Amino acid sequence: MRRIKREYWGWALYDWANSAYAVSVLAVVFQLYFVDVLATRVDPSTGERVAGVEILGATIPGGSLWSWTVAASMALVVLLSPIVGAVADYGASKKRFLAVFCAVGAAATAGMVVLGPGMWGLGVLLFIVSNICFVCGNVVYNGLLTDVAESEADVGFLSSFGWGLGYAASFLMLLLNLVLITLKVPSEAWSVRVSLLCVGLWWALFAIPTFLWVRERGRPGAVPEGRSVLSIGFVQIVETLRRLPRYSQLLVFMAAFFLYNDGIQTIIAQAATFARLALEADLDAIIPAFLMIQFVAFFGSLLFIRVERRWGTRRALLAALAVWIALIGWALVMRTLTEFYVMAFFGGLVLGVSQSASRTLYALMIPRAKSAEFFSLYAIVGKVASLVGPVLFGVGVLFAPSFERLPVFNSMAGAVAPLLLMVVAGALLLLRVDVARGRAEIGADEG
Repeated sequence: MRRIKREYWGWALYDWANSAYAVSVLAVVFQLYFVDVLATRVDPSTGERVAGVEILGATIPGGSLWSWTVAASMALVVLLSPIVGAVADYGASKKRFLAVFCAVGAAATAGMVVLGPGMWGLGVLLFIVSNICFVCGNVVYNGLLTDVAESEADVGFLSSFGWGLGYAASFLMLLLNLVLITLKVPSEAWSVRVSLLCVGLWWALFAIPTFLWVRERGRPGAVPEGRSVLSIGFVQIVETLRRLPRYSQLLVFMAAFFLYNDGIQTIIAQAATFARLALEADLDAIIPAFLMIQFVAFFGSLLFIRVERRWGTRRALLAALAVWIALIGWALVMRTLTEFYVMAFFGGLVLGVSQSASRTLYALMIPRAKSAEFFSLYAIVGKVASLVGPVLFGVGVLFAPSFERLPVFNSMAGAVAPLLLMVVAGALLLLRVDVARGRAEIGADEG
């Protein structure tokens, strides 16, 4: 068994630390709490609390307000992350940026403990701050990957190791949240708020080894008189975008990633809706599937370490996409909850592979000196793509009655079919990616 260096543990433990936020705040607990509790108001005629909030005289449903809040945070991420990446690279300050984002993000998350019924304004603010810190922190964290890894082979190993720890942490935190909420600890009114406090504390506590054990590489660039690191960061972004067309293989990979990642992430994000509408499953039946995905994905990430050594990163990713294509195709005709659980199991198994391999391939084809800046582009591609799939899925739901009348497909086939096409198109584009040529293009440009 391989002995893992302390610095590798330090880097990977940040995945363990902040993945609790991803599952509890972004995916499950806070999202439902925001819609059901925060986005409410007191009806003056009855004195009772009702759903929706009043903004400028209009009543806004909680679901709409949540969607707009997420969209606002993503818009700010798209604007800020390239600047953060460029400045962190030029100033050799990835760890310092990561420390700030970790501290502020964890504090904002822990601060959600004060949110009671109707406090949607503060809830919007705390979520936007925490989500910006989560995503921008990941930009510089991913940028540290190529600094910490001592060899090309270790890039794949370390990426998989980090994802694996992240999935394990997500599983444990979601399990803790469910225990607190189900048992109403310390009370029904406070169980969700205490769960969110635990997420913030988890993020802050388990990130400490990252700052103790990971070394900052590189030297800060010289800052000319009359200039600032921030202004230089803007110049760096413009220069990188101007030179991007030279990296043909990287661009092909980014296009492929845009397509297949959007299809995969949307099918996961909309799995609960799919199960409820196509299979008539209730929440108690759906939650175990999400726990299974997090649990199995941990082993999938570890499996990738072995598969990648034998097949190579690109072939391992293509194999994972082939499984995703089969699973999403199966979802077109799925009829039973048992089938849904089987899909969740195999989906979780290859989820770790597809995410680990994607980060590894991208890391192998970017300049080390600009790793944080390029990972900001990686984050933007992922976030912009995440807007397309849900729209297509939502449009497909409108055609559910038409598909219900077909003997083969289930009612959600119209929503799932576009996602299948996206993953297929992404896999076909990935076949055109030549990693060796991509590395040569980067090397020639740096030389």
